Amino acid sequence: RDAIFSAERTGAATSVGRETIESFPTISRRIEDFARLTPQYSGVNFGFSFAGQDNRLNNMTVDGSYFNNSFGLAGQPGDRTGVAPISLDAIEQVQVNVAPYDVRQGNFVGAGVNSVTKSGTNEFSGSAYYQFRNEGLVGKKARDVDFDPGTFKYNQIGLRLGGPIMQNKLFFFSSFENDGITQPGTTYLANTGGQTVGGNTTRVLASDLNQLGSYLSSNFGYQTGPYQGYDHETPATRFLFRLDYNLDESNKLNLRYTHLDSKTDVLMSNSSSLGAGNRRSRTDALNFRNSNYIILENIRSIVGEWNSRVADNMSNSLIVGYNYSDESRESRGTFFPMVDILSGSTTYTSFGFEPFTPNNELRYGSFQLQNNFTIYGTDHDLTFGVSAERYESENVFFPGSQSVYVYNSLADFYTDVDAYLANPSRPTGSTGDSPVTLSTFQVRWSNIPGQTKPIQPLEVFYAGAYAQEMASDSGRQTDAWFEARYSVLW
Repeated sequence: RDAIFSAERTGAATSVGRETIESFPTISRRIEDFARLTPQYSGVNFGFSFAGQDNRLNNMTVDGSYFNNSFGLAGQPGDRTGVAPISLDAIEQVQVNVAPYDVRQGNFVGAGVNSVTKSGTNEFSGSAYYQFRNEGLVGKKARDVDFDPGTFKYNQIGLRLGGPIMQNKLFFFSSFENDGITQPGTTYLANTGGQTVGGNTTRVLASDLNQLGSYLSSNFGYQTGPYQGYDHETPATRFLFRLDYNLDESNKLNLRYTHLDSKTDVLMSNSSSLGAGNRRSRTDALNFRNSNYIILENIRSIVGEWNSRVADNMSNSLIVGYNYSDESRESRGTFFPMVDILSGSTTYTSFGFEPFTPNNELRYGSFQLQNNFTIYGTDHDLTFGVSAERYESENVFFPGSQSVYVYNSLADFYTDVDAYLANPSRPTGSTGDSPVTLSTFQVRWSNIPGQTKPIQPLEVFYAGAYAQEMASDSGRQTDAWFEARYSVLW
């Protein structure tokens, strides 16, 4: 049992081992369920946060190599789609360092969170598992009030295998998981007429939406999709492969490849920076499914580490790797102008291509290198290190390029569109002879020569050099270090 005050501790830290990971309950099967065992965890209010810091100020690593959401639209890999980037069955240990007095651990204000992956041994071992949840496990009554949770199901199948390729020399470890979540895209319902507005019943008439969908289909060939009763899906496939090679008694090499393919359905934006805003998740408005969008999160990571004992009292660790992420968007529907229809100055319904999704593309990658050289002395240890990271991203953000219209009423919309149609097919009983009141029209375009879409490239180079002395004096640990880092942005 370690002493409470240990000379080997370098600050506030929490380590969660394999036994805890296997025995503790988890619904998400993500490391947040175990990192919260850290006393400084404040994720209940801030989302995977430590000591009250923004979750993007953590430094995520896997086996000591950088594994971050480098663009910063989420706190960690997997957050864009809400899935685990690495199977929990492939994790040996989770380490959380909040205030380490160790110059090798940096690049964070919140915490340094390191996941240690499993490796093969001289014995073959593996697992196969299947997990599921569905609406049968969800409550359907709140006291005397019936509740329909809709379709909900989660299925996951996983495999893990590790063992020797050459006894005592070369080992492998592999992990594969495929899972998917299906759940209601919206629980809000159109009003069939005469219903009380409240709960999940909106003021939007089903007859209006049915007529509008038919009108757009017959005149423009545009399919709106359903406006209620549809599902959202989040499929994910992940696998990890690792090789460990004992070159000799003094040198060890490991290579790890991590792969994630995932995407998730997202309701269209409520932002009013384009159009009227407030389009969904409220009793005033109800949009069509094909105006929603899909977020991708695809990750590729390959990292190699070489650990060597240079002499009896000297060691060196070298990490080289490359990470790549694709967080682009896709649309549920075909390209079409975005239209908000108002009623009483607030949004009534919306259809068309989601306002912020046209050519919304984000891809980024980073090369990393870390090298730490340590000299172990009788009274103190010396560490010298360098780190470098070269980051590149290409982002395309072209909102409003599909054009965005806001009409003060359905009648105004029909009148305006009929004026441009030779043979309009107006819904029976609709009116539209009064002057049209077009509340807003917006369109954006790119005037960059030679480009059809505004690509925003970014290149960053970070580099640092550092040294540290850790000495033991009568059981008390004292540290001295210097650090110099520079970054270049162009």
